[in-house]
Amino acid sequence: MEFKALDSVLKTVDDRGEVSSISMKCSELDRQIPDYLGVSAAVMENVIFCHQEESDWPMQDGASVKKRFDDIFDSTRYSKALEAIHKTKKELVSTGKDLKAEFSEISERLRAAGDYREELKQSEEEVERAEADLKALTEKCDQFAEKVREKLFRFNENLFVLFFYLYHISIVFIFQK
Repeated sequence: MEFKALDSVLKTVDDRGEVSSISMKCSELDRQIPDYLGVSAAVMENVIFCHQEESDWPMQDGASVKKRFDDIFDSTRYSKALEAIHKTKKELVSTGKDLKAEFSEISERLRAAGDYREELKQSEEEVERAEADLKALTEKCDQFAEKVREKLFRFNENLFVLFFYLYHISIVFIFQK
């Protein structure tokens, strides 16, 4: 049994002209090269480094051509993203409907609260008017009670005077007999 680890070195030149080298295993290099070139691995495999015997792949049957185009244009990722967008759209539409219903309910409650406030304001005004009327009636009652007390006092005085004269007359009458 024999084990071999293949290492590769990738040398790059940056914008300032400085050379840097990275040592890595071949499998890691296969993943890094497409990133450095700015293309997908499928484009590298099916277009740039396509073997001469396989260069006629665009003329093959429809299923294999579709598979290669799907790989090149990464349509499965696009399809998944499109599905995620549709799912998110459905969720947002559903949330929007729920929020619209909640907004309608809150608007109705707000309108009812406004009506209750208006009714409360009118009731408070009626209470103020009733208190003013009660105060006026209380003052009239107090004035009337004062007049009644004065008349009752005069009546009692007059009654006392009348009893006094009657008593005096009855005594005079008794003595004249």
